[in-house]
Amino acid sequence: MADQIILLVTSRQQVSEPVKAAAALLQKQIVQIPCPATALKCLSIFPNAVVIADQMIQNRPGVDLLRETLAIAPEAERLLVLDADARAEIAMDALNIARVTGFLRHPLEGLAQAKAVLSAALDQLPTNSTHRSPSPALHLVRNDETPATLSPQMERLCHLGEQVGGLIHQFNGMLTIVMAHLELLQQETTSTEFRVRLATAQEAITNGVDLIRTLQAFIRKEPVQKDELDLNQLIADTLKVAEPAWQQNERPADAAIQVETHLGDIPNFLGDAIKLREALTNLIMNAIDAMPQGGHLTVSTEDTGMGVELRVSDTGQGMPESVRQQIFEPFFSTKGGKGNGLGLSIVKKALREHGWDIQVESQIGNGTTFTIHLPVSHAYDHPAAIPLFAPSQKIAVF
Repeated sequence: MADQIILLVTSRQQVSEPVKAAAALLQKQIVQIPCPATALKCLSIFPNAVVIADQMIQNRPGVDLLRETLAIAPEAERLLVLDADARAEIAMDALNIARVTGFLRHPLEGLAQAKAVLSAALDQLPTNSTHRSPSPALHLVRNDETPATLSPQMERLCHLGEQVGGLIHQFNGMLTIVMAHLELLQQETTSTEFRVRLATAQEAITNGVDLIRTLQAFIRKEPVQKDELDLNQLIADTLKVAEPAWQQNERPADAAIQVETHLGDIPNFLGDAIKLREALTNLIMNAIDAMPQGGHLTVSTEDTGMGVELRVSDTGQGMPESVRQQIFEPFFSTKGGKGNGLGLSIVKKALREHGWDIQVESQIGNGTTFTIHLPVSHAYDHPAAIPLFAPSQKIAVF
């Protein structure tokens, strides 16, 4: 179709020539660009494209380029060229973080197989306003014109990666629809209060997109993106976004949950806002779940002189020692079908990546307290900004 292009990002002639030959069999022209930055600009103009990235482009992994194309052209099809000696981890990264739907092996001599990969990718491109169909099976092409044979373990990993990629794509689609309706409501309403509520909902949807990284992080270790953070502000913002969740819980009318914050005068810290917000949300929601009959949730920060302690405490059911010792293990849950057992393990992993420690104290009938220890060496000297919630502010939630 006229609006479909094949964008090949490589500077290697031995890669470009056979790929162009395969495209010629489909009567398709290829636009070859050796520079990743130029390729991204081109893709922003022609997003309805099949993007083929070389394994390495100007000393940069091709997977990184393909990951960047997700924001610029989410409906594009992505293929990666893999050298014969490429590590399996590269293929897994491509599946998990760049949503590739096919691979081309280099050196590439099997034009028939390459043609099949390109044809499958072109068929997946949306036409006009149509949505893409489910991603095709993974195509691996070797120079002997026969499908690549993977080890049973690698096959299982690739299959898992494809499933995760599909789920992420579907989840993104659902969130996009919800966000679009929220934006329409923002335009239609004249109520200031309703606009504020909608803005909070939109922020929660945006955070939901960030949660996709959580699933990816369980499959692949991602570097922590550290920036200077006002921890008190992060706590206040997280509580504000989470408030509707515990308001909507089905509980007796007289079982209010009171949220109290004691946010001390603490320095700013280096941290990944997305991962820390998710960790705080998990701790807060875990506390809410522990108080089906209502109670008190207290979030506090304190400068101890040796660092900062962040505490999340509830007056809920508490837990026995046997449970306390297992709560950070992946897939361990006491919620039956209501939980996946990943929440607290995600918390532990995020904090460990920051070099922070977490401890838990709990007694049956006397509630639970999670204490996060932030070393002073990770702090900035700048004073913290004024939080949205003033210290010791109480919120009655029914």
